[in-house]
Amino acid sequence: VEVSYDTLKSKKDTLIDSIVTKSHFFPDDIKMLLFKEDKTPQFFKSSKRVKRNYFEFVFNFTQYGKYKFAVPGDDSAFVWANENPDTVFLWLKDTSVISSDTLKIFAEYVDPAFPDSVHNDTLKFRKQDKLLADTVLTMNFSKEKRPDADYCISFSLPIDSFDATRLKLYGAVDTLFEEMDFKVERDSSCPLRLKVVAEIAEGRKYKIVADSAFATCIYGYASMPDSVEVVPMRETDFGALKVLFQDDKPYLVELLQSEKVKARSAVADRQVSFVYLQPGKYDIRIINDENGNGRWDTGDYSQHRQAEDVFYYPQPYEIRSSWE
Repeated sequence: VEVSYDTLKSKKDTLIDSIVTKSHFFPDDIKMLLFKEDKTPQFFKSSKRVKRNYFEFVFNFTQYGKYKFAVPGDDSAFVWANENPDTVFLWLKDTSVISSDTLKIFAEYVDPAFPDSVHNDTLKFRKQDKLLADTVLTMNFSKEKRPDADYCISFSLPIDSFDATRLKLYGAVDTLFEEMDFKVERDSSCPLRLKVVAEIAEGRKYKIVADSAFATCIYGYASMPDSVEVVPMRETDFGALKVLFQDDKPYLVELLQSEKVKARSAVADRQVSFVYLQPGKYDIRIINDENGNGRWDTGDYSQHRQAEDVFYYPQPYEIRSSWE
């Protein structure tokens, strides 16, 4: 508070000193932000036995901390989820556990809101006669291929092994198809997919032929024969966006449609680029990711920490095909 003195005259012409105060805050750029602390404990919003051998566990919100599941009597149970998941998938492998009348699954996970705490939950299930177990491995071939990704074959169950000699790739030359070289690799991000790595160019048709037993799942079921014609998508079917910045703050840029994040990238050298975007209107959200954890963090009163700044482009930005 800044204090100054003023001298006034009374009605009797005598001098009177008075104190005048003016409020002034230093430094000039102090900001007070409203925020809501995220102190909601983590828990399972739902846990469902979809099939006798297959379960889905849905967290209340994104699980950023570590987690693990244990099934008594089935040490080989297969657990998978995306990075920082909302949902975790589990497949039983022991036949006696699959057919048991009652079942317990133990879950242990670090609470993202309280990183020093670990939850231990016991999830109980009863066998439901109407639920069937998986007995067939099915394949799903896409008829398109994006220019920025390898071609992927999806399966209904996690893959245990594959025989690349039982898969053929052909490229169209005039009216004929010629056999091509390729490699088959596991998709490190998903155990239900295999990648076909090859020189696939736009403007040319391709055919993929899978013989029986090309792939085998964790239950030993083999895939059935199948084939598909593939037409690669053109680069001109997509658009691109570059965002430039005037400072070196650790910004994180997100592109949203219907409040869902469609693309996310951190700024490097004062710029960020998005390529192979589907045409449409996107909202642009920019987060000042001060701690570099790749997401927005709210404030914490006890730690005297403000919420990270968030900025929005004032209006939706339209991405057009073959346009940057």
